[in-house]
Amino acid sequence: MNKRGRMVSNSKGFTLTELMISVAVIGLLSTILIIKAGNLIRRSNEDTAKANLGILRMAIMTYYGTSDGVWPTNPLSNSLIPDYINEIPYLNLNDHPRTNQVIGPNITDSGGWCYSSATGKICIDCTHLGLDGTQISGW
Repeated sequence: MNKRGRMVSNSKGFTLTELMISVAVIGLLSTILIIKAGNLIRRSNEDTAKANLGILRMAIMTYYGTSDGVWPTNPLSNSLIPDYINEIPYLNLNDHPRTNQVIGPNITDSGGWCYSSATGKICIDCTHLGLDGTQISGW
């Protein structure tokens, strides 16, 4: 008891308000971390897709150069495997299921590869925008 007759607590704990503020700050930081982690996963998938696109383009160009100016036919797996690449790379884009399917020259938003045997052009069959703001099929 103090001089005025009131009970004095010797505990050095936190008040409920201080604890609630701490919980709110931790929750806010967790939310920011989860959002950033989601963007990192998406960026990683997009960077892998760009790298795999480059690998396919190089394999197609190498085939063209060693085949007297003839583009590989579709399905690409018959033309490129095993002499130019080991397998058609998989795409793992967030807006589509994982696939390594190669379709014809028209973009249908399947999430696979889009290839024209008339021109040798290959792209990603996706009409969504990447994190850089460009359409994925235009990479």
